[in-house]
Formats: sequence, C-alpha cells, structure tokens
Amino acid sequence: MNTGMQAQSMRLTNTSLVLRTILSAPTPISRTIVADQTGLTRATVSRLVDTLIDAGLLIELEPERSSPGRPSLPLQASSRTCVAIGLEVNIDYLALCVMDISGDILEQQIVPGNYRQSDPVAIMERLAALVDAADIPDDAFITGLILNIPGICTGTTVRVAPNLGWHNVDLKPLWNPRRQLPELRLMNEADGGGYAVLYDRPGRMNDDDTFAYISGDVGIGAAMFFNGRLLAGRHGWAGEFGHICVDPAGPKCACGSNGCLEQYSGFDAILAAAGLPAGTRPAELIAAFDAGDLDVRAALDQASTSLGRGVATIVNLLDVDVIVFGGTMAVLLSRMQKLLTDELEYRVLGSRWSSLVMRPNTRGPLSASLGACHLSFEELINSPEVIIK
Repeated sequence: MNTGMQAQSMRLTNTSLVLRTILSAPTPISRTIVADQTGLTRATVSRLVDTLIDAGLLIELEPERSSPGRPSLPLQASSRTCVAIGLEVNIDYLALCVMDISGDILEQQIVPGNYRQSDPVAIMERLAALVDAADIPDDAFITGLILNIPGICTGTTVRVAPNLGWHNVDLKPLWNPRRQLPELRLMNEADGGGYAVLYDRPGRMNDDDTFAYISGDVGIGAAMFFNGRLLAGRHGWAGEFGHICVDPAGPKCACGSNGCLEQYSGFDAILAAAGLPAGTRPAELIAAFDAGDLDVRAALDQASTSLGRGVATIVNLLDVDVIVFGGTMAVLLSRMQKLLTDELEYRVLGSRWSSLVMRPNTRGPLSASLGACHLSFEELINSPEVIIK
C-alpha cells in the first residue's frame, strides 16, 4: 500500500471513530471531548468534524460556557439529512420505517393483511407504493434500503419463506419504485428484530450487547448477538430456530420436514391445540387463559415446555444469559414464563451458577424495520466514504 492510500485509509478510520464517538455519546459533546476520548489531536478532530458537518451528518448547537475562555460548541447528529429505510413483509402485516441518523422516525406504516401464500409481485408493488409516498426529504441522502423476510435469503432472492409461500423468488426485477433509492437488500426478520433490540439509537448500542433474540409468530426465528455482532453463519442463514426437531414423528411443517418446533410453539399451533379458530388474536388467547380455559392453558403449557427445551439448547450451546422474545411471543411471554423458567433451570447446565434474564421486545411490529435502519446506519458509520466527498 502506497503512502497516499495509507493516509486515505487512516483518514476514513479516524472519521468513523469520530462519528461513532459523537453518535454514541449520551448527550451532545464538544470537539475537545471527542479529542480526549479518541486520543486524536484537536486539530485532526476539528478537520474531521468539519467534514462530517459538510456531509450533513452532524450539526453544531448553540455554544456552552461552563468555564472561562472560549465556549464549546456541542455536536449532535443532523435531522432529516441522512436517512435509512426499513421494510418488512410478514404473514399478517407489511411494515415501513424511515429513520434519520439522529434516530427520529420520519415515517412509519403498518399495513395489516393476510399475506400467507401471497403473490410476491403484488407485495413488492405495495411496498414500492409505501416507499414512494413516504415522508423523505428530497435532498436527503438515503444510506440503505433493507427488506426483512421471514425466511432464508441469498442476495435479492428469497430461497424459501414457507409461511409466505415464496420459493426461489428473485425480488430485484419485481422492485420498481418511482423514487431514486439504493439497491434493495434482504434480511431475515429475526435479525432485523435483533438489531432493533441491540441499538438505542443510530451508533449507540444498549448495554446488553450479547443476547439471543427469539421472534415468534406462526414461524419462529432467532438471532444471536455477541458483543454487538450478529452470528450469521457461513451463508447468513443462522437462526432458523423454529425448524429444530422436537419430535421426529411430529406433524408436517411448511418447511417440508416434520416435528419442527414451530409446530408446537408457533402461534397457529397454539391456536389449533387450544381448539380456537384461525385469526384468534393474542389478546383473546390471553383472556381465555386468564379465565381458566383448560384447553388454552394446556396448549400454552405445551408450547412453553417445547420452547423452553429449544431455548435451553441455544443457551447450552452458545452461553448467552439474556433472551429477548419478539412478535407474538413478546405478548404471550408473561403467561409462558413460569414453565419456560422451569424448563431452563432444569436443562441449562450453567443455570446453577448464572441466572438467565428473559424479557419481551417492546418495539412491536415495527421492530424488524427499525433494526434494518440501524444496520444501515452502522454500515455508514463503519464506511463513511459513501457520503463523504
């Protein structure tokens, strides 16, 4: 590598460091504090901050005077100048989230519907219409566009999304929005939900950066994060938690196998076991449980036990001690938690020395789309050259 390339690489590395330091700060901080925290010279920090301001990523606030001398100018992320778009198609809703780099949500949409065995052409047209109508400033830099899918994806191809009925569908030729946008990318919806749990706002991780995220509706997916990094697997397909085998002689699954966990702990399976009609809402199931309906209680107990065995396998294999439940499971967790806890305490080898924390994801059906935005901003922070001239 020649000297010029080395200098450019160092400049970009330092730019990323300065941007992350400012975005991750709990309150706006000055250039002096950035220099102190990064170890860079004040002159270097000042040049890089000017670059980031020119790129529309940062703004300076009104000066603070906390001591004699020249007042400091606090720095924070800009609003409405740099945005990311997150989308999701799930079995009973479509979702859109537009977030700017300050963490403000500029647009959010949840479109309820029945998208089982759906037509991908029609779905992509509806998503394109949502994006075209979204509140995105004309001069904003759009740093990423990610669509969450409940299945396995490669590039822009959905290899299999059993509950949507999609198999080997390339979505790129079906994606025709009017707005100028970055290239469409795909991500598993459990990964997206996990990123929403990981980040408090763009560039700022929550304290729990090592956890398993279990996303449960009809299907059940998982995402594992270690020190803020997703365990994606060789092909990016890690986390198909709903398809671990509970019973080799069990019922047929939409994936083509049988006895999968989602046939016991997925929401459709719970309703069937409880003798409730398809379309019953989680709140109605909870009401029946609380009223003492024996069939509902038995169904939820069986789902909890099967889920607990699966989660115990994750904990024994990967040594995580925080489990976050999303989707319908977040709603049902309070009624499942006792048997889940019993199963985990019995089956997790390390439970006698380290306690497990189970909690619901509180971000609701927008979670995966939020997480997609956070991932796009994380990639921008790591590689700011895409916006810096």
